[in-house]
Amino acid sequence: TRFETLSFRVFQELWRRGWIITRGSNFGCDFLLYTSDPGTTHSVFSIMVTDGVTAHERTDPVKWSAIAALATKVRKAALLAYVDDGDAAVRFMLVEGC
Repeated sequence: TRFETLSFRVFQELWRRGWIITRGSNFGCDFLLYTSDPGTTHSVFSIMVTDGVTAHERTDPVKWSAIAALATKVRKAALLAYVDDGDAAVRFMLVEGC
């Protein structure tokens, strides 16, 4: 599916950048990122993969508040990951608020 393809692209980019990656389904996200062994450290970021970020999505306070609230509840910083339609690069957007 398209979502699986996007998720794989995001996974590849995170791996290339040196992150240790695990599934994030128990925390309401797609991936969790660690700087070292997940058995000995807490994750730094929760990653949510999305199919692009439209102008409406960038300004939707309800969506961002929900993502930020979830990240706060599980004590993670939230990153939204998407593939840029312009240059096909994987991009990350920090979700702050709440």
